[in-house]
Amino acid sequence: MATNHQHVTEGFRILTTVLAPYVATELRGQFSGQWWTQGVLSVLYESQRRDLPASGEDEELTAKLDVARCLLLMDLRWNDLFRLQFSRDHRTWIKELISTRNKWAHSGPVDWTDEDAWRALDTMIRLVGQLDPQATQRIRALARTVRLGTVARSTLVNEARPLQSADDGRRTPIDEQAPHPPQRRGPWHSARGSGHVLPITLTPWPPAAFKKALLRTKRAWITEVHQGDRKETRVWNAHRITETSNIIGNLRSRPRYRAGEWQRHGIRALEVTIERPQRTSDASRPDLPNATTGIS
Repeated sequence: MATNHQHVTEGFRILTTVLAPYVATELRGQFSGQWWTQGVLSVLYESQRRDLPASGEDEELTAKLDVARCLLLMDLRWNDLFRLQFSRDHRTWIKELISTRNKWAHSGPVDWTDEDAWRALDTMIRLVGQLDPQATQRIRALARTVRLGTVARSTLVNEARPLQSADDGRRTPIDEQAPHPPQRRGPWHSARGSGHVLPITLTPWPPAAFKKALLRTKRAWITEVHQGDRKETRVWNAHRITETSNIIGNLRSRPRYRAGEWQRHGIRALEVTIERPQRTSDASRPDLPNATTGIS
């Protein structure tokens, strides 16, 4: 039978498979060809840069981003990059996982308590749930094993019980949270409408391809998915978008899509496409406020 330390180790391994490509993609979007030197090496301390190459192919460099470096980069680049894509709670979880990873790296042969192991895995779930539903379920299974001794869901649960805030010191047990529904994968597509982060998908994918197309067309279409799956399409005139623009950050910074506003408008998600989507029963709407001036 696997130990709690082994369960946490596996959780960190899964977390790395999600965070490394996500962080690399984000940094490439911000720094383009200088993402490694400017986005990574320039902010890490010398001890944190140890064994990192000065340059290389993107795939090779991404593989060098272990979980410790991914979490550190998300924390160090929070204000200028990741703040626009996550809630404040997410930064709390990032910092907690940095501390947890340090404990894990120096814990030696002593096994973890059930509570400490569950807490570590639960925090991973809260962070990765924004990025990859499949990875979330895999870590969730590890947490259930630690807490319940089985990967099966408990039958004595209240699926409607709300998730507690990250700052109130209490947490709803993992099996008292409703499962994430299947979702289209992509780094910025929220696994569930958590109320903190507006889910956004880009077509074409990946984001680099979307930005390249947007720089050419200077126009895209934003389809708002409202409660009840009603859809409303708006044209986005993106004349001020440049190669250094953060597309997701641009969208999230718009008044209509800021925290609190998109909820007030009853928006559940955004589907952003270069090609005009097929018409629905809703008439296409005029440009978004400030759409012609864009936010780069």
